Amino acid sequence: MKRVIWIGILLIRAVYYHEIMYFAEETQYYKLYYSEDESIEREKIVLCFEEGMEVESRYNEEKNIILNDSSQYFIDYKKETDSILYVNNEGEVVEKYLETGREERIEIPQIPQRIKREEKEERRSFYAQKYGTMEEVRKDPSYYNVQYGPGEKEISFVYKGILYTYNREKKEIEEITECEGSDYRNTYQWINKDEAYILCRDEDWATIYLWRRGNKETKVTENDNIDSFQVSRDVNQILCNRLFSKSMDSIIITTVKIVLADAMGKERVELEELGVENKVNYVLKHVSDQYIIYIKQGKGKIKSKVYRLDLETGKKKCICWTDHEVMGIIVK
Repeated sequence: MKRVIWIGILLIRAVYYHEIMYFAEETQYYKLYYSEDESIEREKIVLCFEEGMEVESRYNEEKNIILNDSSQYFIDYKKETDSILYVNNEGEVVEKYLETGREERIEIPQIPQRIKREEKEERRSFYAQKYGTMEEVRKDPSYYNVQYGPGEKEISFVYKGILYTYNREKKEIEEITECEGSDYRNTYQWINKDEAYILCRDEDWATIYLWRRGNKETKVTENDNIDSFQVSRDVNQILCNRLFSKSMDSIIITTVKIVLADAMGKERVELEELGVENKVNYVLKHVSDQYIIYIKQGKGKIKSKVYRLDLETGKKKCICWTDHEVMGIIVK
């Protein structure tokens, strides 16, 4: 009996020791991170995972793709052409074929000026403080969140707070709906050609909606402080970063999981904390239905840390440290 008690005590001490050491490591990391020199340049890379690969073991850095001319933390991959889509340092949309290294600039026609509508006065909440008011958003002439699809010959992007598709064969642009745009946050995801989850600004905040062609948008989340999200590959759950703050000067980002009642997202049936803090970088990618990969970005001499998160258990594991700046993640 005494032996069992002592084993129990040792296990409890081991757990507390692990938690204390983790907290000390995180505290030291952020102390070093915010004291580092941002002027030190780091080589930019894209992490490359293979579909069905084992993510239990450590990541092999030989799979990295060098992409120093990318200006955004948002890279999309197309398996059929083995190519990636991104925005370069000149603000151009570029398609790069991985096998040959050939690059092609995609010329997007001029987007017609929208009819100016009366804007509500928007108070500068910490969401607006972090990402700008809608008036400021609609003055930004950059392309954001460039993706392949939803059609075979189409790409999509956010421009001045609006989601568009561009048919490269027909040279036609279609306006879809209002949507947040970002150079590092995932703000929309196509389910098929007529359905997409979108992050849309609602007065001071943003929330996730399910857009359906020809139908009214359906609100998916109840909390209006969603920052970035990723729909699982089986379309049964959404993982999203959520802003939380007790003051204007302290913005904390936590990660939550939303399990959908069905593949159409009609009902939110579960909302639980996963305990992941992703304060430095928002790269977040499903590599399977069970695992996601996310990055704690370094800078200067501080290494970037690549984590694997188990969606079933909520446990995370560091699978790679790198001196590079991680611009995105693709699954081949």
